[in-house]
Amino acid sequence: MAVLKAKKAAPSSSTIKVLRQEIAELKKLKAELITVIASQRAELDRARKSLIELGADPIVRSMQRNFRNKRAKE
Repeated sequence: MAVLKAKKAAPSSSTIKVLRQEIAELKKLKAELITVIASQRAELDRARKSLIELGADPIVRSMQRNFRNKRAKE
């Protein structure tokens, strides 16, 4: 009787095989997502750099505004 209960509690080899396949697929998906996130971050960094070079950086723009306001008051 104890042997039958132990067999029912243990997962079958096919279940283990399916779970291992799912784990492998999830690992592949994780690697793909990491790659996509890295490329998106790189693209965002390039876009920020371009904006800064064009003078569209918010910090630079506020500094320019402040400088213009100081010159106008003098």
